Amino acid sequence: MDGRKDILGIYVGQNESAKFGLSILNSLKTQGVNDILIACVDGLTEFPKPLKRYTPKRRFSST
Repeated sequence: MDGRKDILGIYVGQNESAKFGLSILNSLKTQGVNDILIACVDGLTEFPKPLKRYTPKRRFSST
């Protein structure tokens, strides 16, 4: 919100499962991330499932 951009992590996994997405979100949470305004991912088709559980008040578009 203050205009600062940070790379919070680079993650490599064997597959693009919801479990892998959840592990990414748990890692971010341990870093102190409390909310996600924008999530931009390439090819993680299962990522919206754990993202909706992690931030239930937000609405996400998968386009």
